[in-house]
Amino acid sequence: MAPLIPILAGILLAHYGWRVTYQGVALLVFALGFPIKLTCLRDPPLKPQVANVAPVPVEGLTLSEALKTRTF
Repeated sequence: MAPLIPILAGILLAHYGWRVTYQGVALLVFALGFPIKLTCLRDPPLKPQVANVAPVPVEGLTLSEALKTRTF
């Protein structure tokens, strides 16, 4: 998409002026970017919840222990 914008802007600017060029570039970005956004940026499907499952204990430091470490 990036290589198309200067070409389109040059053609539109030569024939119609800067106002139409501005709108044309905006339309190109919207027309190409919006469908890509819709197809690529989707949330993963939710996993089904299983009832009566014991929580798995998490290994590591508690918050107060982590705050006392030199690394933190």
